[in-house]
Amino acid sequence: MNKTLFLLLSLVLLWSCMDDPFENHSLQLEAEAGVTEAWLSLHVQGLKSGAVYTLQRNGAVIFNSRIDVADTVIYDSLLTPATSYRYRFFATDQGETSPAVETVLTTMDTTGHDFDWQVYTFGGQKGTSLFYDVAIIDENDIWAVGEIYTADTYTYDSLGNWIDPYNAAHWDGEKWTLLHVNGNGSPIHVIQAFARDDIWFQGVLHWDGQKYTLHNKNFPLLSNGDGWRMNKMWGTSSDDFYVVGNKGMMAHYDGSSWTKIETGTELDIRDIWGVEDHIMVVASNYNDRARRILTLKDKKISSLSSTPVSSDISSIWFGPDLRQYYISTGEGIFHKAVLSSSSWRRVSFAESSRYYLNRIRGLAGNDIFFVGTTERYCTITVFPSGRTAPIPIGAGFTIHWM
Repeated sequence: MNKTLFLLLSLVLLWSCMDDPFENHSLQLEAEAGVTEAWLSLHVQGLKSGAVYTLQRNGAVIFNSRIDVADTVIYDSLLTPATSYRYRFFATDQGETSPAVETVLTTMDTTGHDFDWQVYTFGGQKGTSLFYDVAIIDENDIWAVGEIYTADTYTYDSLGNWIDPYNAAHWDGEKWTLLHVNGNGSPIHVIQAFARDDIWFQGVLHWDGQKYTLHNKNFPLLSNGDGWRMNKMWGTSSDDFYVVGNKGMMAHYDGSSWTKIETGTELDIRDIWGVEDHIMVVASNYNDRARRILTLKDKKISSLSSTPVSSDISSIWFGPDLRQYYISTGEGIFHKAVLSSSSWRRVSFAESSRYYLNRIRGLAGNDIFFVGTTERYCTITVFPSGRTAPIPIGAGFTIHWM
């Protein structure tokens, strides 16, 4: 037989006997977009430990590594809003390249809101009036709580009875009414409304639409004389909610009894937020600027990560998709990916650092609100479109209703 022909036949037989490196191997690629980031879910069936897996965005490599597990999430950031990107996922092994899978996503656009403001002013006489918290059930049922001094409070009436400051204001769709919740004027710092007839004040006082009921039996966080107070409540129902406050205090209510949560800190817990069983709290002190970001799981506290700022942290929020954490601080707004080891990054627009930011909440990843103050102004800002409305604070406290 011709030697050349024999060599060719041998090579063909040898090639036919070699294993296909990507036999019983398949790839899947799913993408979910944010405003300036994307989450790429990589799934490999028949994972090969020796293969290198590559993910490209518009032809540029953003991931190139071996994979130890069948499902991997890649976080891609610094994208442009309202922009389309093509992602391509493939593997290489033994000098061979697998069939690639591709997907195209478009990042979310920024949002904007055009507010029409109505201004309601309360108090201003006999003392400084403050609102500490608000609960919006619907546009015709809003509660604001605090301490409101008017001309007819903090004094005796014509019969010699002492009139306490008001501690709540209620909007019924037509007018605001000042109230003494539960018949007294003790300041109320927190409120949580689950329904029109299911509202909690100060952690332990429940309104069922007809009467107030105190649920403070065995409540583990009663004031110890060291200036402890409640700062925020959060929960899913009257059978499952938390209250947090100064001195690292936290307690859980299960509908019948209270449990103290050991937080491992004596910092003031400023805010609590959760999505189902994913619950986060932030703690900091104004004076020494100590701060912590904590995760609560199965009623046990653990630290999330190093904090990104040297100033205090006032609030935390994340959406139901559990994609990004957002915190408000004395230095602006910061965010980081939930499913990533990436560091905290500042939200880069001017309004996020001009004011002291007290609270952050949102509706979606591209529809986030925060409130804050300067020396003379209260502000409400819409992120990320950046529309800011500074409103002067007078002698009384002002509610801004849209």
